[in-house]
Amino acid sequence: MVDAAGNDSRSPRSTHSSPPAIGTCTCRIPGASTAARRRFLAALDTLNRQDQDEFGDPETATRIAQYEMAYRMQASVPQLTDLSDEPESTFERYG
Repeated sequence: MVDAAGNDSRSPRSTHSSPPAIGTCTCRIPGASTAARRRFLAALDTLNRQDQDEFGDPETATRIAQYEMAYRMQASVPQLTDLSDEPESTFERYG
Protein backbone atom coordinates (compact mmCIF):
# COMPACT_ATOMS: atom_id res chain seq x y z
CA MET A 1 0.00 0.00 0.00
CA VAL A 2 1.10 3.55 -0.61
CA ASP A 3 0.39 6.17 2.04
CA ALA A 4 -0.43 9.86 1.67
CA ALA A 5 3.25 10.77 1.42
CA GLY A 6 3.81 8.25 -1.39
CA ASN A 7 5.68 5.76 0.81
CA ASP A 8 5.28 2.09 -0.02
CA SER A 9 4.49 0.30 3.25
CA ARG A 10 4.35 -3.20 1.82
CA SER A 11 6.94 -5.64 3.01
CA PRO A 12 9.65 -6.56 0.48
CA ARG A 13 8.16 -10.07 0.32
CA SER A 14 4.78 -8.77 -0.83
CA THR A 15 3.89 -10.06 -4.29
CA HIS A 16 0.58 -8.29 -4.88
CA SER A 17 -0.05 -4.80 -6.03
CA SER A 18 -2.23 -2.60 -3.85
CA PRO A 19 -4.07 0.51 -4.94
CA PRO A 20 -2.50 3.77 -3.84
CA ALA A 21 -4.00 4.98 -0.59
CA ILE A 22 -4.08 8.37 1.03
CA GLY A 23 -6.31 7.44 3.92
CA THR A 24 -8.56 9.99 5.48
CA CYS A 25 -5.98 12.72 5.69
CA THR A 26 -7.15 16.20 6.51
CA CYS A 27 -5.45 17.56 3.39
CA ARG A 28 -7.63 19.26 0.84
CA ILE A 29 -7.49 18.48 -2.83
CA PRO A 30 -7.23 21.84 -4.66
CA GLY A 31 -10.40 22.54 -6.60
CA ALA A 32 -12.24 19.49 -5.25
CA SER A 33 -15.57 19.97 -3.54
CA THR A 34 -16.36 18.33 -0.23
CA ALA A 35 -18.73 15.96 -2.04
CA ALA A 36 -16.04 14.99 -4.58
CA ARG A 37 -13.53 14.38 -1.80
CA ARG A 38 -16.09 12.25 0.06
CA ARG A 39 -16.72 10.17 -3.11
CA PHE A 40 -12.97 9.75 -3.59
CA LEU A 41 -12.48 8.56 -0.02
CA ALA A 42 -15.45 6.17 -0.32
CA ALA A 43 -13.93 4.69 -3.49
CA LEU A 44 -10.58 4.40 -1.76
CA ASP A 45 -12.22 2.57 1.15
CA THR A 46 -13.84 0.16 -1.32
CA LEU A 47 -10.46 -0.55 -2.95
CA ASN A 48 -8.77 -1.12 0.40
CA ARG A 49 -11.52 -3.53 1.49
CA GLN A 50 -11.34 -5.40 -1.83
CA ASP A 51 -7.58 -5.69 -1.35
CA GLN A 52 -8.14 -7.01 2.18
CA ASP A 53 -10.76 -9.54 0.98
CA GLU A 54 -8.59 -10.76 -1.89
CA PHE A 55 -5.21 -10.99 -0.17
CA GLY A 56 -5.98 -11.04 3.55
CA ASP A 57 -2.91 -8.94 4.29
CA PRO A 58 -3.01 -7.96 7.98
CA GLU A 59 -1.30 -4.66 7.12
CA THR A 60 -4.31 -3.71 5.01
CA ALA A 61 -6.72 -4.52 7.84
CA THR A 62 -4.59 -2.47 10.23
CA ARG A 63 -4.45 0.44 7.82
CA ILE A 64 -8.25 0.44 7.38
CA ALA A 65 -8.70 0.44 11.17
CA GLN A 66 -6.21 3.30 11.53
CA TYR A 67 -8.01 5.36 8.88
CA GLU A 68 -11.34 4.81 10.61
CA MET A 69 -9.90 5.79 14.00
CA ALA A 70 -8.29 8.89 12.52
CA TYR A 71 -11.64 9.92 11.04
CA ARG A 72 -13.42 9.43 14.37
CA MET A 73 -10.77 11.49 16.14
CA GLN A 74 -10.94 14.29 13.56
CA ALA A 75 -14.74 14.27 13.59
CA SER A 76 -14.81 14.62 17.40
CA VAL A 77 -12.64 17.75 17.51
CA PRO A 78 -15.50 20.26 17.00
CA GLN A 79 -17.39 18.88 20.03
CA LEU A 80 -14.25 18.76 22.14
CA THR A 81 -13.32 22.35 21.43
CA ASP A 82 -16.83 23.80 21.79
CA LEU A 83 -16.75 25.83 25.00
CA SER A 84 -20.16 27.42 24.56
CA ASP A 85 -21.75 25.18 27.23
CA GLU A 86 -19.07 25.88 29.83
CA PRO A 87 -20.25 27.88 32.85
CA GLU A 88 -18.81 31.35 33.40
CA SER A 89 -17.04 30.10 36.52
CA THR A 90 -14.81 27.90 34.33
CA PHE A 91 -13.67 30.91 32.32
CA GLU A 92 -13.05 32.85 35.53
CA ARG A 93 -10.85 30.05 36.89
CA TYR A 94 -8.85 29.32 33.75
CA GLY A 95 -8.99 32.57 31.82
